Amino acid sequence: MHEVSKAQLRVMPLHAITEVCGEPGLRRRLALELLALPDDDRRAVGAATRWAAELHQGQRRTREPYVNHPLRVTLRMLCHYWVADPCAACWTAPTPRWRRT
Repeated sequence: MHEVSKAQLRVMPLHAITEVCGEPGLRRRLALELLALPDDDRRAVGAATRWAAELHQGQRRTREPYVNHPLRVTLRMLCHYWVADPCAACWTAPTPRWRRT
């Protein structure tokens, strides 16, 4: 992973973060975005993040870990669509349980 500053991470397109920084970069960007949420909402998103990582451990989606997809969806909901409700922003994309590896 290439190290990028917080300022760069905040303005990079999500696909660029994925290519340059991978999953750790997406997690760093999500952590930065969560700073704007109240504590309870931050904890809810954190719990969802941990659950998604557990559910999709070892799964791949094309060239990347599958968990990158729900991370990007959550970031899009928070950053681009300004959805402030963590229940709506967390993992709204269906994650099929039958795809477990």
